Amino acid sequence: MPHIHLPRPVEPDLLQRWTAQRLNERLDAGDRARDEITAAEWPAERTRRRELLRQVLVPDWERPDPCATETGRIDRDVDGVRWTIHKLRFQSLPDYWVTALLYIPESLQSAIHTAPAVLLAQGHSELAKAYPEYHSLSEELCRHGIVVLAYDPPGQGERVMNWDWMRNRYDIGWGTREHDVFGMNALLCGWPSAQAWVWDGMRALDVLLAQPQVNAARVGICGVSGGGTQTTWMLAADDRLTHASPACYITSWCEQFDAKLAADPEQHPFPIMAWGWDQADVLASFAPKPLMITAVTDDFFPIAGTRRTYDALKSLYGKIGAPDAVTLSETPDVGHGYSPPVREATVRWFCDQFGLQFRGGIPARDILDGEALRVTSTGQLFTSGFTRTLHEIIADTRPQPTD
Repeated sequence: MPHIHLPRPVEPDLLQRWTAQRLNERLDAGDRARDEITAAEWPAERTRRRELLRQVLVPDWERPDPCATETGRIDRDVDGVRWTIHKLRFQSLPDYWVTALLYIPESLQSAIHTAPAVLLAQGHSELAKAYPEYHSLSEELCRHGIVVLAYDPPGQGERVMNWDWMRNRYDIGWGTREHDVFGMNALLCGWPSAQAWVWDGMRALDVLLAQPQVNAARVGICGVSGGGTQTTWMLAADDRLTHASPACYITSWCEQFDAKLAADPEQHPFPIMAWGWDQADVLASFAPKPLMITAVTDDFFPIAGTRRTYDALKSLYGKIGAPDAVTLSETPDVGHGYSPPVREATVRWFCDQFGLQFRGGIPARDILDGEALRVTSTGQLFTSGFTRTLHEIIADTRPQPTD
């Protein structure tokens, strides 16, 4: 029998180029539509856009009693500055728990005064809220008089959801490995997994705003990498937020696609690109509220896309009379993440926005380890008796067979 020689593709990148062309056409149309918006039209257009984004990002789930429970506390005293870390768990859905750390400056313990607050979303780190870079930022913000709530996302920190009981270890791994599984399963059930991340963030915001020390008129959000993703979705989904600073995530869909940059499913809520909306459009839904895009010039998220997105936002903010409310912070010669200069830029910006004195870069001192900061008895919700997982929530949404 003769061998059959199948033709090899002449252009191996043909699909990539065809997809890029279609994406560029849609995004160019979206850019033109955004550029045509007038200042008079913006209030109504903002409302319309935010409602569309909420339909994509916010699930129609029943809001539970958070049942916020303190499992321990740590009194901190570093260089004469004192604050308390409260270890919390709260319900995002019935019997579906989130682990978090609440940082409260000593001056606010009596709750006589209120202060600004920041919700800290976690990037891709196994320790999540207890990762030294993120824990350091929480403490630096708190040392400047800001209440901070740092919470674990699904698949990270104390919320790993696939556990090998026989070997007492991760079953499929933490972070992106679990995120891929969640994302594919949710997509098969008809919804983007970003909704689960946004829902947790909104419930974390409920808990933060319930603290008597918090001034609800000054509540920001920030996060780096995967935390920058969550910050971006949250600023579009929840209008209770007054300030936002996504870090090491913002670029543009075109540059990200051209760079063939991998990302987790929750970082791509699929209907948005079909509208011709770039990342600038998601961020624009926050205008005219203060926004700082934080970036490092040598990131794997293309800096050219970051600058392009910033320019588009600067144009819109200027058009609606708030040109100084949006800014771009670029840090050279550091890697992806909350390095000391990126943390300093973030703390400085929030202090400026909240009317607090910035006392200069405060080096991280006596940072606590993950063991000291764990909220649960075992270091994992799943092995501490709180076993409802995102898998079960996704399964509850699966399409039912029809006759």
